[in-house]
Amino acid sequence: MGTPNRTQDTSIPVGSVVRVINSGECYSTYTDMAQYMGLTAWETQGSRHVEEDAIYTVVAKALHERRNEGELLGLQDAEGNQFLIGLAGVRLIKVAKANLASQVATLEQELEAVTAERDALKAQIEAIQDVLA
Repeated sequence: MGTPNRTQDTSIPVGSVVRVINSGECYSTYTDMAQYMGLTAWETQGSRHVEEDAIYTVVAKALHERRNEGELLGLQDAEGNQFLIGLAGVRLIKVAKANLASQVATLEQELEAVTAERDALKAQIEAIQDVLA
């Protein structure tokens, strides 16, 4: 198995409010993901199952280690209980207002990806030049 990764999804920002529309998308045993997301209450709370039609705040996001499983959300209810659910299990109710810190974090992620692509292309060009020399 792999490890969870940063999310690429922008449809539901952290801080948004969502309604559960499919509780079957809930993950009750994915400890590695809960730790990756920093869901500190998740491991010690009693139930890890969301309630159908309940309202939650998105407190974390990540990409499942098996990419075909897609994006996962870390949710929190008013009592501080935390849950993991697939993106398909929720419907957006209220979008969080983007703040400067989240915009900077997004730009840093994009810069990291562009820099990695640039470095890979530079290495390919150097390899081709070595072959032609």
